[in-house]
Amino acid sequence: MPSVNDQVAVLMSTYNGASYLRDQIESILTQTYPNLVLYIRDDGSTDDTRAIISEYAATNDNVVAVDMEGPVHNLGVKRSFQRLLAVSPAKYSMFADQDDVWLHDKVLATLLKMQSIEGNQPATVHTNLTVVNENLQVLNEKMFGDSPLDDFTQLMFTNTATGCTMMVNAKLRELLLRHDFSDEIFMHDWWTALAGAYFGKIAYLETPTMLYRQHQGNQIGEDAGRFRVLRRLHKLDNEIDRTKKVFLQLHAFDETFYENSNVELKKRYNYFVPYARLRQSTSFWKKLQVLCRYPIRKKTLGGKLLLAYLLLFRSKSILIK
Repeated sequence: MPSVNDQVAVLMSTYNGASYLRDQIESILTQTYPNLVLYIRDDGSTDDTRAIISEYAATNDNVVAVDMEGPVHNLGVKRSFQRLLAVSPAKYSMFADQDDVWLHDKVLATLLKMQSIEGNQPATVHTNLTVVNENLQVLNEKMFGDSPLDDFTQLMFTNTATGCTMMVNAKLRELLLRHDFSDEIFMHDWWTALAGAYFGKIAYLETPTMLYRQHQGNQIGEDAGRFRVLRRLHKLDNEIDRTKKVFLQLHAFDETFYENSNVELKKRYNYFVPYARLRQSTSFWKKLQVLCRYPIRKKTLGGKLLLAYLLLFRSKSILIK
């Protein structure tokens, strides 16, 4: 059992989440691990979300409403979570969505995993999840398999670390707060996973720790079937847009962290630079050389072929100038 002196901050950003918010808050407040504080920041809701937050903050010492005074500032989800990271002094931080339900031992199980791997370095842990419908009926017992893509070079192109399952330690939190979350970041969870894998440790708990509620207002796209790439090809414009965001994020990571990392880290991840520094002006043959020398590390052959095609033949649509 971890020491209860190790406080865990649960960070929740909300936006028009009144329909399911009470279920989620209750599941967090009834965790088996006692030393936690729930920080909630609303990002400009127009429904009853803010009233629900105020109610819980007024009646629970371990619920803190953030930025509720004065005018409402819509920061967007990425910057809203970074704001929450900056507010909490806790040793460990966990991201939470507004519409899920946490299993009672989620915090404890994740913390035990974290303390078994972190040592004295930046670290993040993410877990499996159970997909349910809006009435909490199970759709998929396990969203992910037992061996997700947690190597940094794989995370460059594919993220399997879902934010609502993640915990970060103090050292990684410090890294994440050094620079503003820019528009070039795909999403806060992917950025966090990249930083954890690059500078320290990333670990996965294969046991589901929460119920991820799918409804009309959210979709992470339980899209892990064998025909995912074929479906993407039918929506090529969407895939081009997604891939553009992936390479914008690689560029941002290069600008933010790589030049400031030590020599050993640069040696360790020399795979990263050739992709992060591809540009529209890079010649076809140079791109082909990069692909041959540093093969794309994605889980499926279809995913590798699709990304290679976009790099070679649609690069003006996905790479920066």
